[in-house]
This record gives sequence, structure tokens and C-alpha cells, in this order.
Amino acid sequence: VPHAALPPQKGVLTPVRITGAINGIAYHAMARLPLVCDCRLALALHRAAPYLLQMGVEELHYSSAYSYRLMPSGRLSQHAMGLAIDVHRVKIKGQLHDVQEDFVLGRENNCDAESPPLNRMGCLLRAWGLFDWVLTPDFDRAHRNHFHLDIYCLHRRRYPPQPAPAEVVFD
Repeated sequence: VPHAALPPQKGVLTPVRITGAINGIAYHAMARLPLVCDCRLALALHRAAPYLLQMGVEELHYSSAYSYRLMPSGRLSQHAMGLAIDVHRVKIKGQLHDVQEDFVLGRENNCDAESPPLNRMGCLLRAWGLFDWVLTPDFDRAHRNHFHLDIYCLHRRRYPPQPAPAEVVFD
């Protein structure tokens, strides 16, 4: 994973700034903020890349990863620990898909080939157990315009990752 180690960041155990594509997937900041996260999230993104590439994903456009903040419940967000990323757009086979515009509500758990690309992507990411939480616009209004992908940490994972099927075709 191309990165630069960072000085201590509040809440982050091992802060890094990502300096290039991760295992073939490009990351683009929507607000020109660098991709800063815990190295464990960088590793999870590296491990997810073969699955994403198999779906035809080329780029993920994010609004934030590390951001020291609380959830509405008052608990620290996974973003505050550098263990989450919010993805608003996804480039699949040359076409840019916007989560707010192209995700179809109510079809979240449909991984079949006829599902809209972003719905299928969210479903497959959840099914493969690559992240502990894959929150989509179906989760709540706060996620109406993005996917929230997070991990607890690699040794405390909720679900063991599942192998990807031999081939996933996205049209």
C-alpha cells in the first residue's frame, strides 16, 4: 500500500496518508483532503481490492476517512479511529455511479446480476465480510448519499471474510 507514516493523530493507533492507488483501486478525495486513515483500514482496502476489481471497480470517490467525531449516540465514530471511509461515487467499467442518484432504495440485499450496480456492490461487500459494517442509503437518512465502510480492527472482526465467487460480472 503506497503510504507515508504520519505523526500521532488523536484517536488513531497507526496513522498513514495514502499516496497512490491501493492494489489497483484509485481513491479520489471529493474535498481535496488526503486519504488519512489507520494502517489497518489501508490493509482492509488492500484486501478488498481484488473483489472490487472483479466487479469492474476502478475508482472510489470519498468524502472522509479519518475525522475525529462522535456518532449521534455520543460514542466515538470509527472515523475518529481512522477505521472508516465514506464513499460517494464509484467508477465501474468507465462509468461513474453516484450513490445518492444511482442507488435504488429497498433493493439492498439483492446481489443478483439484475440489481443496479451500486446495490449489487453493497450487497456483495456485505456478503463477503470484507468490512464489519457496510452502510448504504437503505440503512438510514444519514447515509442517503454514501456507503460507509468500516472495520473494528483486523483481530476483532465480526465476520471472517468469505471467498469471492470465481467471477463476478458487472455490466
